[in-house]
Formats: sequence, C-alpha cells, structure tokens
Amino acid sequence: MKYTLIGTILLDRIINVDGTQSDGFGGLMYAINAFRASCNEGDEIIPVSRIGNDAYIKVKDYFKDDPNVNLDGLQYVNAPNNRVNLIYRDKNERAEYSLNPMEPLELENVQPFLNTNIVIVNFISGWDISNETLKKIRHLYSGPIYMDIHSLTLNRKKSGERVHKQVNDIDRWIEGIDFIQSNQEELKRISPFDNLKAFNKSNSLSKNMIYNLTRGEMGSETSFYIDKKLELIKGKPCTAVDVVDPTGCGDAFASGFITDYFTANDAVSAVKNANMMAACMGSFHGLPSAKSLKTKFDEIKGRA
Repeated sequence: MKYTLIGTILLDRIINVDGTQSDGFGGLMYAINAFRASCNEGDEIIPVSRIGNDAYIKVKDYFKDDPNVNLDGLQYVNAPNNRVNLIYRDKNERAEYSLNPMEPLELENVQPFLNTNIVIVNFISGWDISNETLKKIRHLYSGPIYMDIHSLTLNRKKSGERVHKQVNDIDRWIEGIDFIQSNQEELKRISPFDNLKAFNKSNSLSKNMIYNLTRGEMGSETSFYIDKKLELIKGKPCTAVDVVDPTGCGDAFASGFITDYFTANDAVSAVKNANMMAACMGSFHGLPSAKSLKTKFDEIKGRA
C-alpha cells in the first residue's frame, strides 16, 4: 500500500500552567507516526507538506532510518516553519496560537505523488490546500480521498490565536470525497446538527461517502449507505489503556481505520482497529515514536 498524506508538519511549543515549556514536532507528524505504526513492511508513506528552514534537517534526520517513509513530498521553504504555541490555562483549557503560517500547497506540489492507493487530506493549519487545489486533485486522481475536517473549522486572528468558526460552505469541500472524519465539535461547525443521522438525512452528498465521527471517551460513530439504506456503526472506546493526552488521537484513528479497511474491506473491523489505535496514541504525553506506538498497539490487539 502507498499512502499520500497532505497536511502541515508543525513545531509545537507547549507552555504549561506553571510556566514550564517543552518543544517538539506536531501537526502531520502525529499522522505519519500513526501510519508508521499501522502499516505493513513494504508499505510507503509519503507526507506532502511545506517545511521551514528551521525544521527541514530535523525532519529529514528523524526519518532517515525508516524505509517506509518517502520524504520527496517535503516542500522546502526558506523561512521559519509554522509553529503552534499551546498555552495551558488549566488542566482542561488551553489557548492555541499559530505562528509563521506558510502558503497553501499548490497542485504542482501534490501531483507527483498521486500514483498512490489513497490520498489523505488532513487540515492541520486549515489552509494546507485550497478548495481549488483539492478539486484539481479530485479531477486528476481516481482513487479514494480521505479528509479530516479538523482545522477547517478554525479561524486565525492577527495575533495567531485560533478560534472556532462556522463553515457554511462545507458542500464544496466534501464534494467528491470518499471518507470524511471529524469530531463532535467539528460536526456542529459544518452543519446545524450534532449527530450523524441528522447530517446524513440533510445532505445528499453524504450518500456517496463514509463518515467517521470521533467522540473521545464515548468511542466513535461511522455512517455509510448500503443499497440506499443508511447504516450506522457505533464504535466502542478502547479502555485497555488510560488516555492522558488527546493530541493526535484523531490522526491515529484515521490511520487505524484506513490501514485495516483497505486490508479487510470490513468497516466494523476497521472501526474497532481505529479506536484501539486512537487510545494508544492518547496514552502518551506528546508525540510517541512509531516503535513505542506499535508496541503498545500490538500488545492491546493481542488481548482484544
């Protein structure tokens, strides 16, 4: 299998309540490591992202010993990399600031990597690619496209602070998309509904796609149509590990779902696999190595 991942590799700075801080990779790096932990030997993961001059060498070094990761899709930018400052006000509340935003990817950046089994569009910044570029990709590429809505539902203030927004033109983004993923809050930002059944009944485009709704500790819901009948799978949360940091859980869910679905073509199995992988990601503070993530996942799967 060959996976093309479109998004933005970030440099994260976490500022804790007590003022201490830590720096590390973020953004698309969570998705890349989740796919590294989920994929099989011989598979190829191709991240397509702009990358700044202060991150390029670090990212190349990070993956230098992994034959599964093809870094030809990295688009070097001679400017600072997109950085996100996460400022925690208390245990449950944080402010997010996006600094040094980079230009969206153009078709010419993505087109060389469309000889692939699936394209995953992960809106990390929210402007990773434009709607026009997405439509051009759909025109050129006949394979499946998986979209994680994520930061498409966020605005950026002049200060860099990210705030929620309502997306009133979601149909032009999801037209022609085969798989959609969002969490509960994002669903409310792209529609007037907070549940998949209502969304599907109101949106004719949904009849051509599979929709994965992640619900944190409540598990997930997946909707799809068979013979014009709406089917809904309720995925149970994985309770085999304690989730201590939800960062990257959505990315892990997507990787767990995609790698299983395209192996077994069984949505029920894929949903179970996705919830296990999401829980494994959440059991680490910050970005885990692919090896640590895979070890934990294999251990849980062996007990399932």
